[in-house]
Amino acid sequence: MPVYSGGMETANRGNGWTVPVIVAVAFALPLLAPGTPPAGLQERFAAGAVQSCSQFLFLIAIIVASGRSRQFGPWAPRPRDVPAAAILFVVLALAGMAAAAASRALGWSVPVVAVPNGPPSARLVATALAFAFGVGYREELFYRVYLTGELTGRGVAAPAAAAASTLLFAAFHIHQGPAGMLSAALAGAILSAALARGVGLHGLAWAHAAYDLAVIAGTYGHVR
Repeated sequence: MPVYSGGMETANRGNGWTVPVIVAVAFALPLLAPGTPPAGLQERFAAGAVQSCSQFLFLIAIIVASGRSRQFGPWAPRPRDVPAAAILFVVLALAGMAAAAASRALGWSVPVVAVPNGPPSARLVATALAFAFGVGYREELFYRVYLTGELTGRGVAAPAAAAASTLLFAAFHIHQGPAGMLSAALAGAILSAALARGVGLHGLAWAHAAYDLAVIAGTYGHVR
């Protein structure tokens, strides 16, 4: 990673919103573009994992090129990331159950994919793991670390930056319907609060991935 430069940070603060807006659009378009998704569950997981990894690397390149990588750090895993992720996963799971109960009461449901009969194959489990961790790292790097950092770096108050990140996170789950957007809004608020309390990228991503795996297990009844 490049060495941090305070002068470069000051110069970037003076720039407009062109780069963060372009990055946000680049992340949104694949989610909003029409098209037929892969038919099989394993194929969907694999496609999602590839997309997540490519977008994660794209955003890392943007951050490195900006010369402000330390603003978005720390980048290396820390010992405290493990307990932080475990606690955060429990909080996310409880919030997810509350959101599911509220959605059922309101008559909302999330579209699901047909599950093949029989026990999960090792390949399906592997692609589910790749999908969950790919999505976890991509979404936490973008919505929490990058977007919040860009907003606060341009003078937006931290609570407003967290709220904007959470609203955008929920909006980009529109393909999951009202139930998915409600769940995403609660999860986004929790993850933003964790970021504000010092949880880094890895702790956020691990908790996010574990939660997604739990949702996969509960929804599809396969990854046990």
